[in-house]
Amino acid sequence: MLRRILAPLLACVVVVSLTGCYAKSAARRSDRIVRDGFDFDMHGPWVMVTAPGSLLLAGGNLAVGSFVPLGGGVDPREPEGKWFAAYEGGMRPAEEVGILCHRERATWITGIRPAGGGEWLKARHEKWHFPVCIEALPGRYELEVQYFSRQHDDDRDKSVSLQAESTEPSLVVWRARAGAVDLLGVRVGARQPARDRAPQRHIPRSRSLGTTWWELEESDWVAQIEPVSDWASLDGPLREQRAAWVRWHGNR
Repeated sequence: MLRRILAPLLACVVVVSLTGCYAKSAARRSDRIVRDGFDFDMHGPWVMVTAPGSLLLAGGNLAVGSFVPLGGGVDPREPEGKWFAAYEGGMRPAEEVGILCHRERATWITGIRPAGGGEWLKARHEKWHFPVCIEALPGRYELEVQYFSRQHDDDRDKSVSLQAESTEPSLVVWRARAGAVDLLGVRVGARQPARDRAPQRHIPRSRSLGTTWWELEESDWVAQIEPVSDWASLDGPLREQRAAWVRWHGNR
């Protein structure tokens, strides 16, 4: 009799213990899946497909990931807003480093190295990182910057997505100053028809609702860095994000 009671009780204890170990990281991963699926700026009209799909994927991830560790080793304590420190050791006080943040969610830094040459360092801690800011010890650095932006517009007759994507990185020199904060943005030149033929899903007979076509244009672009007066002039909880990464590095 006692054995019959202990067996299911022990099974429940194991299930609860496993859920407690992995549920937090699974919930955070599911939250990211849903937010990405409903990201209208990224997916445009395809959000009608990605949004329901993200709900199904997030539900499956939560059901499985609560018991089985998933996500390629993502630390569940890792802060949501990503941050990158381009130096060894724990994060230093903000007064000792230069900080560079993105002006908008359209640029990302693929590499950083000392100005004048040297090895490129990937500007993220892990492959799932897309930092909102990077920081480095005072000095001059070369940055390799890529650009991607999508805007969507609807009217009664058609639905239009405008997408701008870099085909080559832009190199920019950043002078990191102790205690200073800078913003990374872009300047896009005038658009002109591209020399190559635009890709087409099919060739429509008319530009009515339900057809799909592309108009391919090209232009020059360059990454730009602008200094800001202080933290208060920046949008978003950047101070809180950095403080979260300081705590995370301290607990690793």
